[in-house]
Amino acid sequence: MLYYILKPFLKVTTWLFFRNYQVNGLENIPEKGPFIFAANHPATFMDPVIIAATVKQKVHFLSKSTVFKTRFSKWLFARLGMIPVYRKQDDPLQVSKNDQMFAKCYEHLGKGANLLIFPEGISLPERKLKEIKSGAARIALGAEDLNNFELDVKIICIGINYSDNGRFQSNVLINIEKPIRVKEYRERYAKDSFKAVRDLTAGIKEKLGNITVSVEEAESDELVRRVEE
Repeated sequence: MLYYILKPFLKVTTWLFFRNYQVNGLENIPEKGPFIFAANHPATFMDPVIIAATVKQKVHFLSKSTVFKTRFSKWLFARLGMIPVYRKQDDPLQVSKNDQMFAKCYEHLGKGANLLIFPEGISLPERKLKEIKSGAARIALGAEDLNNFELDVKIICIGINYSDNGRFQSNVLINIEKPIRVKEYRERYAKDSFKAVRDLTAGIKEKLGNITVSVEEAESDELVRRVEE
């Protein structure tokens, strides 16, 4: 309920916050899920807000466990559809709790719900796509495997491109790729589940690379900014 109350407010806020707010590819999102939205992550707090405001479907966010510190934050974030992820760099002793995270994700996808995952696993204000972690692929294939590959989970890659890292009255371009149908990896998963995860992760990386501005050399960043302007 809280999610749907806040969504119109977030939508208006993002349109007012940015000078130019452009979305390409909304038609690539089918009417029904389950989906996994996989997006790059250049701005920690703004990225999930933008996606929640842009797509009409409700999304459950995967977020680092360190934001669930207090009783109030646990209550609030649970009602906003957030699921804690226990990262090794935050606390190695908590990583085993990710079994709960996977189970919750499988449950949501099994019910036709949608997830939002930032597969880089970290947010840095750089025009560069970081290493794509395998979590999104593992969740998608794991959910399909539990349901005999009958869920038809789709992974939809979203590229978020800021002119000035999400600052007030800057510009943002959101590109949405055509979905990856996870059930197409069924035979590969049956033969070698680890290779199937690697292949699907590579597919996610390729699609994100197609829709994000990625600068490998830091000295080229200023040139890219001028070209964008």
